[in-house]
Amino acid sequence: MKDQIKLAKVIAGPAPDMTRLTRELANQFDETLKALRQKINDVELSTAKYFVAKGEFDDFRYEFREDMRDLKSKIDRNFESAKTRGEREK
Repeated sequence: MKDQIKLAKVIAGPAPDMTRLTRELANQFDETLKALRQKINDVELSTAKYFVAKGEFDDFRYEFREDMRDLKSKIDRNFESAKTRGEREK
């Protein structure tokens, strides 16, 4: 019987330490997640405030769209030209 009690104490002994360690790790993880969420929020706010809202960004998007349209037109023309040359060679 004494051996069983000793064994139970040996088995149960680390349990409170494991519970305490688990709580500590969970708290650290929680703090890390909160800090990451705050950083993401700060970056989103900064981006909206200083980058996206500026007229230069709208100008860039407009110019980029025009450039992409021009590029697509050139590719289409070259494709059609190559296609036509290929049909003539047959």
